[in-house]
Order: sequence, then C-alpha cells, then structure tokens
Amino acid sequence: MNKSIKNWSAFIIILAFTIFINRCNSSNDQVTTPSLSETVIIHDTIQGDSIPYLVYVGVPFPDTVYSIDSVQLIPDTAAILSDYFQIRKYSDTIRRDSSILVIINDSLTRNRLCGRSVFFQNLRPIAITHTTITKMQLQAHSIFAGGNIGGSLVGRFSFSPSLAYSNKQGRMLSLQYDVINKELRAGYYFKIQ
Repeated sequence: MNKSIKNWSAFIIILAFTIFINRCNSSNDQVTTPSLSETVIIHDTIQGDSIPYLVYVGVPFPDTVYSIDSVQLIPDTAAILSDYFQIRKYSDTIRRDSSILVIINDSLTRNRLCGRSVFFQNLRPIAITHTTITKMQLQAHSIFAGGNIGGSLVGRFSFSPSLAYSNKQGRMLSLQYDVINKELRAGYYFKIQ
C-alpha cells in the first residue's frame, strides 16, 4: 500500500510539473487582426442574366504596423526617392459573373496615375459556324489517258484506248481508236457548269 501511494504521488508530481512547464513556454504574443467586412447584395437587372451574386467589401487594414520609438532616425532619402519613382500596379475586378468579366488595371508612379487599361471578356457561349467553299482549280493544260469498252445489239464488240486534252477554259478534245473494228473516233467536250 505504501509503495502504490509513492507511485501515484510521483505520477501526480510529474504531471503537474509537465503542465507547469507547458504553461510557462506558451507565448501570448500572438496578435490577432479583427476582420471587418460588410456584405452587400446586388441584384442583377440585366435582361437574360438573373443570377444574383454577393460582393464582399472588406475594410482595408495596413500591411505594416509602425510603432513610435523614442530613438530618432535620420530619414533615408534614397529609400524615399526609390519608393517615389517605383511603378506600382493595381488590378480591380469590377464585375465577374456567368456572362461578363470586367477588370481595370492601373499603374501608379510619382503619386500619379500613369496608365489605365480595361480588360473585358464576354463569357456567354457563342456559336461559331465555319463554311468552307473549295473550288477546283483547273490546270492550264491537262492530258488524260483512258479507254472505252462497248458493244452493239447486233453482237459487235468494241474496245478503244483514248487520249484527251483539256485547256484552262474547260474545253476537252478526245481521240479514240477502236482496236477490234479498226475505227478512229474524235470528240469535243465543253463545260456546262
């Protein structure tokens, strides 16, 4: 019994010491910045686009917090001039929804606005139809080779190899020779359409 009391008391002392060390090492130096925001509900009244959206307007807070110290410093003129002549670019989204995206880009230097541009993008789906018309270009002069096979009702059979010549205007001359019947044929063709 005496041994179990010693074990329990040692355990409780170690546990209390651990909690005390953790409490001493925790720092309460964390600075929390309150986030102030205002919710503005805008109802879209453009015909054909009835999707309402929320615009969150946040209250700006400085990125750098300056503290007043009792030590006086000499102003750094080079740093002030460098900051004065530096070009700063800002971008502001004016509108973004399912139908349109509008962004304004500004550039500032020497305490003046030195450039402004507006980016506009139509987000509505657009159907694009492409029509391709291909016209066959005839060469200036073309020569063709071919043949004909035929027959008649009285039982005559014919086979004639042929040559054809066409010009740029679409006219064609042909010359055929029937090998079986020993006949020579000539033809002239012109373009209808």
